[in-house]
Amino acid sequence: MLERLVNRTLDAAVVLLPEGDAPSGSVDGERLGTETLLIVAAKSNQFPRSLRLKDISSTPWILNPNGCGARSMLETALLRQGLPLLIAVEAEGNDLHLSLVAQNVGFAIVLPHVYNSSPLRRHLRIVKVKEFVPQQSVWVLHSKHIGHLLPVVSSLKDAITQYLQTRRGS
Repeated sequence: MLERLVNRTLDAAVVLLPEGDAPSGSVDGERLGTETLLIVAAKSNQFPRSLRLKDISSTPWILNPNGCGARSMLETALLRQGLPLLIAVEAEGNDLHLSLVAQNVGFAIVLPHVYNSSPLRRHLRIVKVKEFVPQQSVWVLHSKHIGHLLPVVSSLKDAITQYLQTRRGS
């Protein structure tokens, strides 16, 4: 997506980056806040609701391919403790991820609004992992030469900011 912003085939984008990361200098943007992701498991899964990383190190995961920030955070957290990452399925798509989780294929990491709006939610549950809180920074990015589209980017930024403030209040 960053490449598309740089070569101007994409005017603007809202992206999630690992906390502390910043986009390259070839695009302009603004960090708008933080989004905490959820770890979800099948409701039928017998794990307690609150776990430690070592408790779930033998659990398979349904993850996006390499390059996904959430996957990278999980890999790093497990690596720091010398724990393995078992991948059951590597695929893109929230609906597919949650469908596989509901079938107890493994755990997944999703955005709160994805979990909350999923028709599969009644088959899922949120799992808290004490040493791992997956958070990402929310950025609005645009090419350096946005020109007459700046008001549109400003509206996008305002909408995302309002959404994040509403989420904090709930």
